[in-house]
Amino acid sequence: RPNQLLWATVHNANHDAKLVANNEAPLELALEAGYRGLMLDACLCNDGNGNSVLQFCHTICELGSRNANEVFTNINTFLR
Repeated sequence: RPNQLLWATVHNANHDAKLVANNEAPLELALEAGYRGLMLDACLCNDGNGNSVLQFCHTICELGSRNANEVFTNINTFLR
């Protein structure tokens, strides 16, 4: 049953290491290492032109964000 399983999970898996890294490796390497739970924080970040775009970041986009399409494409590639 699902409540009897345990998945290794990466907290803030999307976080870029521009200022402070939450993880030693990007989420793509976490998948290769066997992690299957990815906690991803979605937010609307400014693209520099006054437009809001969906990104993965942790509260402050300027401290590190990842393009949502890129992240989902990389996860999908791994799963295939």
